[in-house]
Amino acid sequence: MIRVANDELKRHAERLLSGRVSRADLALAFDESTASSAEVLVEGANFYPRMLEDIAAASSSIHINQFGFRPGAVGDRFAEALLAKAKDGVPVRLVVDRQGSDPERGTKQLYDELCAAGADVCVVRATKPRSASGPLGGGGALHWNLAGLGHIDHRKVVVVDGRIGWVGGAGIGGSLRGRALPRPVRPRHRPRRFAVPARVRCEPALAGRRARRDRGVVPRRGRR
Repeated sequence: MIRVANDELKRHAERLLSGRVSRADLALAFDESTASSAEVLVEGANFYPRMLEDIAAASSSIHINQFGFRPGAVGDRFAEALLAKAKDGVPVRLVVDRQGSDPERGTKQLYDELCAAGADVCVVRATKPRSASGPLGGGGALHWNLAGLGHIDHRKVVVVDGRIGWVGGAGIGGSLRGRALPRPVRPRHRPRRFAVPARVRCEPALAGRRARRDRGVVPRRGRR
């Protein structure tokens, strides 16, 4: 494990984004911290508006790791909010799953608009033996993706300004209820919102996730 002190979070995230990384580089251990508040919200009617409020209030960064982000009643509202922030100069960075979000085919128009506005989008291509390097739309060269095969990313995380975090099992798409799974709502599908007094460790974790998608992962034996 690589221990990262709280005052090193930003620098470590930048290092992860500066070159190729191995899986060992992403085994991070952080100093303990305490959230100043935490909430559990059930059903999209309760948590989607709160997420959108946090995104609208963002001033320094928005990071999203989402399995399913597609157009629809909810997806369009999130797209509008992210487009507005990107056009205002707030860094917007997304990691989405190729299977869950389909950014290169069925939902390409949505992602073309996000990229054109300045959002940085990386794609998990867990079913592709060869995939493009770099962010979506960047024209990156194909590389072997053997280390990423089968690693479909079903996580759902939103981090705003490094201080507000959402963790839970809600996709962003057409349903206000936030789920396409059988009822009743299970505990793991209830998003948690937490606020902390300092920048949370989700940001470097997501930076590492983006680095894997952007620059590729090298095997442990190939570490520099």
